[in-house]
Amino acid sequence: MNELRNLYFEWMAQVAISDSRTRDDYLMLLEHLDNMDFTYSIPMDENRFNDGQDLRYRFGYEYNIPKEDIDAMSYEKGSCSILEMMVALSLKIEENFMSDPAYGNRISNWFFEMLHSLKLDGMTNDRYDKCWIDHRIYVLLNHIYDPNGSGGLFTIPDTKQDLRYVDIWNQMSWYINTI
Repeated sequence: MNELRNLYFEWMAQVAISDSRTRDDYLMLLEHLDNMDFTYSIPMDENRFNDGQDLRYRFGYEYNIPKEDIDAMSYEKGSCSILEMMVALSLKIEENFMSDPAYGNRISNWFFEMLHSLKLDGMTNDRYDKCWIDHRIYVLLNHIYDPNGSGGLFTIPDTKQDLRYVDIWNQMSWYINTI
């Protein structure tokens, strides 16, 4: 990884998990998620893909890094990592829907809610299992999680909808309505 990409990864990790000690405990999982491509089969999920790519430019803006340098980072052209998509979605949840000064910044909460639903919240460095992570992301990307979303990004226990056929944005919206 080049120096700029390392800085970007560190920034994403800090956004996803604000507590440095907890972030260190999940570093291997975060790196793994950053090395996995987010792909989609439900057309509206292209928006989550684009949000993940746009996260690079938010990082660039915050660090005053020129667009050309962001474009030159060592990501494959036209790709978005699982980590990028999840961090971008966590930011959207907090900034567009759940922002409340009384509670402070809860981006990490939303990120961990997704990890929990994906069954990856136990993947600390000392319990890191590449095959398990690969399997859980396969389940996500191929929509073979439970109808209530368990195993996907959002679990909605009493939903009447089969979330396997619903785009991520609507799953997220319905999830927020249940909390």
